[in-house]
Amino acid sequence: MWRKLASAIGQKLGQPVRQLEGLQLAASVHVIGKLNVPAEILCKPRTLTDHESDLIRDHAQAGHNVFKDVASSRPSARIIQEHHERMDGSDDPNGLYGDKLMLEPRIVAIPDVMEACLRLFNDKG
Repeated sequence: MWRKLASAIGQKLGQPVRQLEGLQLAASVHVIGKLNVPAEILCKPRTLTDHESDLIRDHAQAGHNVFKDVASSRPSARIIQEHHERMDGSDDPNGLYGDKLMLEPRIVAIPDVMEACLRLFNDKG
């Protein structure tokens, strides 16, 4: 789901083929950092504690760390790292905001948020 939707958005925004390839890779694997987060936290049906929220927030950096040393995936690594950063700088450990953010992480964030919303609605029954 993430890859197809992110790719469609990137195409609609006129992203060049090379950037679409990095976007598709990052969208496909951007959640790899969640392997560092215990499953019971990922599936917890109640509000997370501050510590649990920090673990979830850190998955973007963990995913970046997996890909950063692979030369062909460096743009994807940055997309993975930034996909939870917000335009206003809130919830941003790296101090990036506005035009300092790449477009691709903002694109990857769209299906990520959609999935979270769908999960929330499905959990509510």
